[in-house]
Amino acid sequence: MVPPLIARDDHGAEVCGPCVGFAADYTCHQCGRVGNPHSRGRCAHCVLAERVNALQTDVRAAGAITLLFGPSTERLCHLTPEHLKFGDKHAHLVLGRHPVLLPPRLAELLRRLAEQPQLRPQLSRSHPGPRWLFPVMVPGKPISTHGMTLKPGRHDIPVRTARNAAPAALAAVLPSPILADVTGMHRHTALRWVAYARRDWAEYLAARAADAEERDRH
Repeated sequence: MVPPLIARDDHGAEVCGPCVGFAADYTCHQCGRVGNPHSRGRCAHCVLAERVNALQTDVRAAGAITLLFGPSTERLCHLTPEHLKFGDKHAHLVLGRHPVLLPPRLAELLRRLAEQPQLRPQLSRSHPGPRWLFPVMVPGKPISTHGMTLKPGRHDIPVRTARNAAPAALAAVLPSPILADVTGMHRHTALRWVAYARRDWAEYLAARAADAEERDRH
């Protein structure tokens, strides 16, 4: 791999460190990759992997569900192990009335979250309530919407951005009733998302067709 380009020559072309007399080792001390330095002799891939693995299981799960499917915070808070459906080959998460296919890594993460023992106060042991995927110490209560919003934010997971990006991606492939059911949004909001996504694709396809016609003329 080419060392990082850190300067420009007299003609404006980018040049690497050794070419300008700055000899440095660009090899990651952890994985051996070259050309992607980040900090303390390690590449960005290794640093990011360490930070992700250091996150608590519930933070990783909540962040992944939000980034992929964009459900409402309230719906996310009230997920239980019963919302998880594990088959021989695939796993699904039931959001509303419709199960959505889970990527294998997220499925395994949610399985561990559902199976891990939950610390319960003495009061809740005599009056057990629902078993939540994201519990708190208050008997029978899931995490609050405020707490769920703060938890990913502390680890720089862009919750607000994800809640816009995920519906935009889903609206391109789902009809509005299913989009509304999966994300928990109002059906009129889902209609607007689908209309926006279709308009966006229509404009893209029209532009591609115009480009093709222009090339054919030449």
